[in-house]
Amino acid sequence: MSRKETTSTGDRNVQRARDVNNAILGLLERSRRVRITGLEGQNGLAVGLSGEVEVNASGNVGSYLGAFNNGAVIILRGNCGDLAGDSMASGGLIIEGDSGRDCGIKISGGVLVIKGSSGHSPGRGMTGGTVIISGDVNGDACPMMEGGLMIIAGNVKGRIGPLKNGGNVLIAGSSGGPEDWSLEVPLSENDLVLLEKYLKHYMIDAVPRTFRKLVPKNGKSIDRPGTSPIGPLDENVLDRSDVHDDRFIRNFLDDISFVTSDLNVPETKDPSRNGLVIGREESPGAVLFDDPFMMDLNAHYGLSNEVMLGVATACTMKGWPFFLKGKIGPEMRELFTSQRTRTIYRLDGRRNDLDLMMLKGSTVLELPILDDMGDRLPELTKGKDLNDLMDMLREVRAGPIMTSIRCTSVDNDMETVLLTEPDAVLLRSPNILSEPYDKMNCRIMNPIVHSLISTNKHFEVMGSRKKGVKLLVSGDIGGALDAVKLLCLGADGLCIGDHILRQISKPTAEGENLDGMDWSMIGERTMEAIGTFRRDIGRVLTELNISSYSQLIPQRLVALTYDTASVTGLPLAGYGSVLPMWMQ
Repeated sequence: MSRKETTSTGDRNVQRARDVNNAILGLLERSRRVRITGLEGQNGLAVGLSGEVEVNASGNVGSYLGAFNNGAVIILRGNCGDLAGDSMASGGLIIEGDSGRDCGIKISGGVLVIKGSSGHSPGRGMTGGTVIISGDVNGDACPMMEGGLMIIAGNVKGRIGPLKNGGNVLIAGSSGGPEDWSLEVPLSENDLVLLEKYLKHYMIDAVPRTFRKLVPKNGKSIDRPGTSPIGPLDENVLDRSDVHDDRFIRNFLDDISFVTSDLNVPETKDPSRNGLVIGREESPGAVLFDDPFMMDLNAHYGLSNEVMLGVATACTMKGWPFFLKGKIGPEMRELFTSQRTRTIYRLDGRRNDLDLMMLKGSTVLELPILDDMGDRLPELTKGKDLNDLMDMLREVRAGPIMTSIRCTSVDNDMETVLLTEPDAVLLRSPNILSEPYDKMNCRIMNPIVHSLISTNKHFEVMGSRKKGVKLLVSGDIGGALDAVKLLCLGADGLCIGDHILRQISKPTAEGENLDGMDWSMIGERTMEAIGTFRRDIGRVLTELNISSYSQLIPQRLVALTYDTASVTGLPLAGYGSVLPMWMQ
């Protein structure tokens, strides 16, 4: 068999379950991921798998899908028969269609997700793990359940948990039988946080606060909940699952992993790779940042002054640069003028009195090629050349000037931008938290990675790195692992405002959210989030045996899928080399 990590079983001569399973096992000896297509009703598919591997299957299958699973992630784009996930101990089984009866029977760990409806008695006799059903249950649910967690977003046509001795049930719909074995209790904030994570991660259309929680009246629960969908630093396999609707951005970073072998990469004394320097070395206005991270919230609309002031104060305390644009309140103005807060000010098309102050006083001035509505700045639409505009700005300020460009405009505008020799270029990707999905360039997977690779080519052709131009990236960066991967791919700095905003937006143990906090409390939460992010980065670098950012190079990475290898030019896992198209 060739060294590929994707196979198709469309040939009628390769339709027996044993042939399919042998093909899967053979491929898993060479790669952590396998793709199987053309399935037609096989029983016992992907049974008894173990370890952090992933099987993506397309088609309809029979009974015992993923039975006795012990760590693998199995994803089926289709329907399955009875007893899927029988006796699963760990890992994940994700069914994007409907399932038969007794799915998740006797599971003790892991996560079973049914994106459609389920037959009779899902979760029968389960002692641990998590079962999530997006649709209805056509019969009873979780009979003789002894532990674990069941989440049902639809209705149960029969009874819930007859003879139930333990575990918890969260249900949004109704049930067709008595529930006298259970007590209905309010959902705690921790319940809501966990439920929201599961629903969001597996893209289940339900509102957490519409669920009710059922617990047993008698009997001792021996809950052993399944793996949380928000994984730790060790790249939990469930975090990399391929469950995505076409409307959503599929993240190329999920398909990139670190090589296990040690690389002898010397540590550089260049401060621009141990921290971040923006500006020419010979320029008195060059700025040195301690690390390559900064706070970018100016893409978010509707944030209150309390949030902006609290986050800006935290950035001042932590020494992080803070992006700013437009009008600000008197408290913010005082903060930036009196505390010498490091600011990256965005000069957009709507002029106001703050522009004159920040034009000279900001640490870095950002000049976007397009404004927030996608229109070019007035100076450019009226025929004034970008190069002339940059020359004028250099006359009025000594500090660095950074040009920002949308990811989707790289191929059209990047060469023009680099000809002006800015101090830095900022790639802005669609903002997942503030832009509607139907207005984003969703079909190209992750625009951050796609445009970063393309920009690296432009930098190489134009000799921009030798001229000291830095490359920054702004977008929906998931956390420390994503950040380190992007730095390896060539980014000099990252804007992680999305990530920090997600962390501080989580309700507190007392149920408070950002709307009920003053700026000082928001500032404290922001400093905690920044500290946590820095510690996570440190843990990743330690695990990779890296002592400085200068050692983050593309050779640290490997692509897990053919698509990712073709776009990034990284070696394909199992193939042992870059693809031929990158050898030219």
